[in-house]
Amino acid sequence: MTGSPSSGRTPPRRTRRCPHDRPWPGGCPSAISVHVGFFGQWLHQVEYLAEHNLLGPDVTLPHCNATTDHEYELIRRSWAHISLSPESEMHLGCGIPPTGRALRHGLRPSISTDVPSVMGTDMFGQMRSMLCVMRGVQSEAYLAAAGGGRDVLPEHEIRITSHDVLEFATIEGARQTGLDARTGSITPGKQADVIVVSTDAPALQRMINPAAALVLGANPGDVEYVFVAGRAVKRAGRLVGYDLADIRRRAEESATRLLSDAGVDSKNFLVGVQEHLGAST
Repeated sequence: MTGSPSSGRTPPRRTRRCPHDRPWPGGCPSAISVHVGFFGQWLHQVEYLAEHNLLGPDVTLPHCNATTDHEYELIRRSWAHISLSPESEMHLGCGIPPTGRALRHGLRPSISTDVPSVMGTDMFGQMRSMLCVMRGVQSEAYLAAAGGGRDVLPEHEIRITSHDVLEFATIEGARQTGLDARTGSITPGKQADVIVVSTDAPALQRMINPAAALVLGANPGDVEYVFVAGRAVKRAGRLVGYDLADIRRRAEESATRLLSDAGVDSKNFLVGVQEHLGAST
């Protein structure tokens, strides 16, 4: 398949309604996220959404690991979007990020982090994981196809570059949330949402290919400045206007309270988890 909702076409306007032909309470939100295909089993959730007229250009579907080819076509035809969380999907048993499958159906995914209480929110790591996993999967396919050492490339091969993955993490997310006229790229007329990455780290020196250097070599510690609508929220490697010690204290208090409400001894939490799972860490 060729073409996608992000390839320059203008998606149709539509009026969205709840299942059973009821209007959305409080009006329709501008962007809807529905997590599908992540239970490690085929639940055909996308088919259900399509049957109830709940797919459209204002819907983003994270994961889509256990999603059939027919469902991918339903997503494409409805102008809905796909967002992938590579590290979370692999760690939590959803499956291999379906980057290649999405692209073969004409869908350019965005990148998301999914569960910050379980995984980190490092977008550099997400980009690197997406690119490396897809290339690893392709390499395994080449080896399997070659058999006796023949150089065989699948006819349906989809190649992605570091630049593609950088777009997935930036402009594609803005497009899927309807914010691409405002942010997602450094373009005249858009608001100044900018990060400045230091090239002092050895992995970022001699930056011949900036996109590849960022995707394959950078980490959050390399980010020196962050500007949101022109306002600095990180300057010289330090957050501006945030008391990290206070945030950390309140987070610890909240976690302790939640564990206490659940009847869990926070001091022996790991011991309790190990006993429950019958495993050690």
